[in-house]
Amino acid sequence: MEQKSNTSPDWFHELSESQQQDVVEGIAEADNGEVFPHAEVAKIFEKWGLK
Repeated sequence: MEQKSNTSPDWFHELSESQQQDVVEGIAEADNGEVFPHAEVAKIFEKWGLK
């Protein structure tokens, strides 16, 4: 995954180890194409009464 260069501070190190692992896992899943289209997720939330 390509990292973007910017001037804002990196907040990743401020997360707990568990949170950091979740972020890294989520990025790996996205890199592997293990994602859901926005429309599909929106339908699920609509069923719960959320928008």
